[in-house]
Amino acid sequence: MPASRPLPLLAGAIALGLALVPGPTTPVASAHGPRSDPSGSDWTSPPSDGGDGTASPDPEAPPFDPEAPSASDQGPGDPSGSDPGAVPTPAAPEPSPVPGSPVPKPPIPKPHRPAHAISARIVHAGPLVHGRVAEVLATGKAAPPRSAPRAVKRLIWTANRLVGLPYKWGGGHVDFSDDSYDCSGAVSYALHAAGLLAYPEDSGTLMRWGRGGVGGWVTVYTNRGHAFLIVAGLRLDTSSVGDPFGGSGPRWRPAARPTDHFSARRPARL
Repeated sequence: MPASRPLPLLAGAIALGLALVPGPTTPVASAHGPRSDPSGSDWTSPPSDGGDGTASPDPEAPPFDPEAPSASDQGPGDPSGSDPGAVPTPAAPEPSPVPGSPVPKPPIPKPHRPAHAISARIVHAGPLVHGRVAEVLATGKAAPPRSAPRAVKRLIWTANRLVGLPYKWGGGHVDFSDDSYDCSGAVSYALHAAGLLAYPEDSGTLMRWGRGGVGGWVTVYTNRGHAFLIVAGLRLDTSSVGDPFGGSGPRWRPAARPTDHFSARRPARL
């Protein structure tokens, strides 16, 4: 019927108008994540970069200082750190020694040796004389008899170094090697050359050295104030008592001398 044609045309116009009206759009996924839209949707814009995927620096951030300490470099209690109120951790105390354990001793300093000190090395060769009695040579040094034991010869040859040195109280006691000697220091030097003494001794200590009595080749006469040595008939003494030539300091002298108030000590052999 002619009156019913406008209805299809009206329905088509309405459908065309609905197609032209903008409707809600579906967000498209991006490689940079959701986009931020000014209209209030949940989109976020991709970060601004220089094309290589690296975020550009914040223009409001402070400039980078390569020498500034990082947060990991700041210890506890550092005012510049993240915890300004923290208390510094005290250092651990030294461990207490275990009861009964040995206490370490400080190193023993080497004794001071004078610049002109004589050597304490043993002399193994020198002049000899016949018989059983040593003799004093024109130089003031002594020559042991050929028949004397080897230790007696070494004693006399080595003790010849003492001849002419000055007397000094305490000389020869810090070390066998010295530049001056007292009575017991000279006796100790001579006994050491024969292998009869390991350390210098004073006259009082020599009263307990070796055995009591007079020896066949070596005898020490000593008391708390003085000491001298008789070896192969000669006397090594810093005192000039009984010596017609006098002189102070250690020298070879005639054996004659009073021995009252002295203790006679001898080695186990000799």
